[in-house]
Amino acid sequence: MRTISDIQADVRAALDKVKKLDATSEEGVQASAELKRLMQELDQAKAAEAAEQALVAEKIRKEEKKGNGFSFLRFIQGAASGHMDGLEAEMAAEGAKEYARNGFHSNPNGYVIPSAAFQRTASGQKAGTAADGGNLVITEQHYVDDVNERLTVRKMGATVLTDLVGNVDLPSVGGVTFSFVNEGVSGTVKKASVAKVTLTPTGIRGFMATTRDLIKQSSLNVEQILRDRIIAAEAACIDKAALAAIVSAATSAGTSFSFANLVAMETAINAANANRGKMGYILPSTDWGLAKTTVKASGIPSFILESDDRINGYRADFSNQFAADTPIFGNFEDLYIGRWGGVEILVDPFTLGDTGEIKLQLFSYADVKVALAKSFSKLVIA
Repeated sequence: MRTISDIQADVRAALDKVKKLDATSEEGVQASAELKRLMQELDQAKAAEAAEQALVAEKIRKEEKKGNGFSFLRFIQGAASGHMDGLEAEMAAEGAKEYARNGFHSNPNGYVIPSAAFQRTASGQKAGTAADGGNLVITEQHYVDDVNERLTVRKMGATVLTDLVGNVDLPSVGGVTFSFVNEGVSGTVKKASVAKVTLTPTGIRGFMATTRDLIKQSSLNVEQILRDRIIAAEAACIDKAALAAIVSAATSAGTSFSFANLVAMETAINAANANRGKMGYILPSTDWGLAKTTVKASGIPSFILESDDRINGYRADFSNQFAADTPIFGNFEDLYIGRWGGVEILVDPFTLGDTGEIKLQLFSYADVKVALAKSFSKLVIA
């Protein structure tokens, strides 16, 4: 079966061919027809993928109603022993199919949790038995949502796209102008400048160690602790990449931390007519402290960071994920975060075997891109 990524590659090649040919020539007409056929094939493949994900989600919901919800701990237990059954085995099979449809290659010894299960996972407790935690059972744990909520850039308004399939092109349009013209006078037509920004599934990897005794537990608390650690680590990885993308794209507005230079960051974006959307500041934690203790100007008893965590009226937050001392400001809607598929887990019971621990390797796919560079400015503090 052809994967979506394979079809997309053929679509791009066919499109390039069409652009080079005379549309009225026989070869041009044939190339256009082939492009149309491939586009239809791609639409059908994407529709099939969406339908498959919906079926998996419905299967999970039905099992949850029976009190047999998906358990992250049981999945790891099965991966460690090489023997998985029940809903976890079904999800492993669905995860393998999802990876194949996306064109991803999983480790022969790995198991993939499909995206539908990570968006809606239930604890290992039996909901129908009060003594087994029926009154505490969490029937909806949105893993992907929780990862996103821990992203500093998401809190500031970044655009997050989930359940993607193949490469995703995000056209960035600029250079469109309007003007008043007198009746009977033709206006000057200015061609729109279109720059394509592509989100491409890029592998990210995480490692953690847990004990054999811990993964044998069925406690709701244990499941939540293990899950939270993975969520926090993955969010930090994506957040760091997102901040680095902004720093790389942003225009420099100064080299020292001061209220005047923070305002200069706003001015740089205003001058580019890019002050719109969800505007705000993210500061390195060291500068966050400075903002709390530095007055705006000599003789003015007002600190840079206002009591409601705003700077000059704009929302502000801090992060420890900056590679350098570079505060940023801009429209965070123009930062895109893409997520593909579920998460692959490779259980290694041997490397740390002498300490009674099990090594977990986790793989997932994501990408971050700034759609419009002029939407961001920064300070490069020496």
